[in-house]
Amino acid sequence: MSKLAMEEDYWNSSKVKGFDFGDDIGQLTETKRTMGRMHIDFDDDLVSCVDMDVIDWSENVIKARRPGNERGTIPDPAFRHQEKFNTGLRRGSTSSQTTPSSLFSLGQPARVSGATTPLDSQKRHSVTPVGSSQSISDMCPVMDREQLSSSAPRDMDSLQAENARLTRLLHSGRICHAGTEETVWKMFKNQPYALEPFRCLRDKMNLLDHAVKLHDGNIITAILIYLKTSLRKEILFAELISRPTAVNHYVSLLRKQADERTLLELLTALGRTEEAALIEYKQHLTMRDPEKRLAFLKRCISLPFNSEDSMHIQNQYTLLDHQGIIEHNDKKVEAVGQLAIFKDHPRKASILFMPLVTTLFYCCFYHYGETEGTLSSPANLKKVFKISNKQYLWTALAARSQLHMWEDVNALLTSKGWFGGTKKKALIGFHRVVEIVSKSNAPFTMVNEFVGLVEDAETRLDLALKHKCHCVVIETLCQMKDQQQLREYRKQVEKNSPEEMMIVDALKNSQIRW
Repeated sequence: MSKLAMEEDYWNSSKVKGFDFGDDIGQLTETKRTMGRMHIDFDDDLVSCVDMDVIDWSENVIKARRPGNERGTIPDPAFRHQEKFNTGLRRGSTSSQTTPSSLFSLGQPARVSGATTPLDSQKRHSVTPVGSSQSISDMCPVMDREQLSSSAPRDMDSLQAENARLTRLLHSGRICHAGTEETVWKMFKNQPYALEPFRCLRDKMNLLDHAVKLHDGNIITAILIYLKTSLRKEILFAELISRPTAVNHYVSLLRKQADERTLLELLTALGRTEEAALIEYKQHLTMRDPEKRLAFLKRCISLPFNSEDSMHIQNQYTLLDHQGIIEHNDKKVEAVGQLAIFKDHPRKASILFMPLVTTLFYCCFYHYGETEGTLSSPANLKKVFKISNKQYLWTALAARSQLHMWEDVNALLTSKGWFGGTKKKALIGFHRVVEIVSKSNAPFTMVNEFVGLVEDAETRLDLALKHKCHCVVIETLCQMKDQQQLREYRKQVEKNSPEEMMIVDALKNSQIRW
């Protein structure tokens, strides 16, 4: 009893008093200044510091100055707590529920950054009414300035923590997920699915096998993309060896992604060395530096190609080497202006990286008269690269006709006979010769001669009509014994012309059996 009396005396004699809006205005001003120095945002009437969090005044914790209330009035929930606190002070109650430190923490939830969380019972601080004689340090002894200034919203931290917790549960297998076959069917039906839960190698391969059985390329590709990011290359390549369908899709995927390094490693692991060498060889197409491309082609010769492909790469290397030398020399000659051919017909483009036929045309155009021992001689190119006679004749005729060098054209088509005589001969056929020289506006006598040398009668007649070679037309119609067409053609020639007289003589010739 004596102890209870002592406690009652202590509480009755305490300087702590209840909330009163009639307190001195000076005390309120001093409290505002103190709180401002501690970076606390406060209302004109109330200040709260509960676990370094800002209390949402819209909840049931405390509500002040509600619209419609007069200044200094407190709504019922907070007013009841205040009355209970004042009653406890008057009665000297020792209950923890009526102490200043628990006035606004009677099990009520505190809203922190929009989320409602229960207050920690070990970190509850009092919210002392403004005007109390107790200092701010007594009201919030645990909080300092840094803690008060760091009371920021923690929604992102909460979300990250929840995400980490769910990730741990997923990896631990405590969250159930669909099976491999069910997941593939969801992919096929365009339903939401997840491949990340499948972490076992057997499950991943089962996914791929089910997709292959379903014969859906999109699903196979999607699973291969997941396997590419979740498995090591060595393991994935070893598993794909026994799955040719998946290998084909994976090769196609790597080609579309332009992942040449992984593609080369895959083809090498599968034993497809020649295909891997071809992919590596294609890289030279992107090189624009002649020296770098030349060095790369030299290295590609040693790649595991077959003999025919290796020969082509060797020829390509030799051609690029020749082109570099010819380009270097012709630039110097053109700059000095020693040769008339470069003055009359300036070069329009570089010869580097050009095909063999273009290089041959270039040499026939600018270096036709050079001896075979010269690197830029057309004869030298023909010998080194084993160009066929037909290809050489066609290219040389086009180059010399463009320059109107008709003597060279005749020389190309003239060959020696058995008894030392000469005759015209064209390996490509004279109908192609006519097409080539006619595009360069060859003389009519030359065109007429070459048209008459066409072997096929129908072709010869068509070319003769096209180029108006009347003598050839008449001779061909007589050879074909087409009297009716010859009479019709008589109407197209001029009257009393040599051609008309030739037609009349042919129609009167009794030796021709029409």
